[in-house]
Amino acid sequence: MRLINTIVVVILVLGTSLCAEAQSGFRGSPFGSGFGLKGVNTYGGFGFADFDVKSPASNFRMDQGVFAFIGGERDVNENGLSVTISFNYLTTEGQSFYDYSTLGGSQYTGTDIQFDSINYQLGLGLKQRFFPNSWLRPYIELGGLFGYHEVKYKGDLSGITLNGAGDPNGFKRKDGLTGFGYYGEAGVEVD
Repeated sequence: MRLINTIVVVILVLGTSLCAEAQSGFRGSPFGSGFGLKGVNTYGGFGFADFDVKSPASNFRMDQGVFAFIGGERDVNENGLSVTISFNYLTTEGQSFYDYSTLGGSQYTGTDIQFDSINYQLGLGLKQRFFPNSWLRPYIELGGLFGYHEVKYKGDLSGITLNGAGDPNGFKRKDGLTGFGYYGEAGVEVD
């Protein structure tokens, strides 16, 4: 399943690159001239993430992950202000200590439980370029983030034990959470 997710993300990134090229004058665009992306600069990429877990140093391990991102920006005015949007995807797997308590008081624990971790993140921001018509353009960007993180426990879950009364198979097999945040960025664009 992880391989299929990675292939889908790579296809999306390549499709976005084709779309960006199509809007900058590429003849034979599959989207036609009225697709609505004229003036939008797109970008994308993918790679690998390596984790160095500092705390907890024991009972937790994350393997190398795969990430992909796509994004775009569109100028708002001639003074260098742009609206940006981005989508980030990160997947990895690992092993962790498991500790889950139900509202009824049942407690499930285990060690070396394998999991898959998937993180989706959407960003929306404003970018201000200084000297927008120059070949050297310093910029700052500020924006907001929305994320969803899902953890799925997998493999042999017989290592999870029940402490107290309750259903021996009543432990959680997956969990997710949403979050909001913000980001700031500064840099220089060079033509």
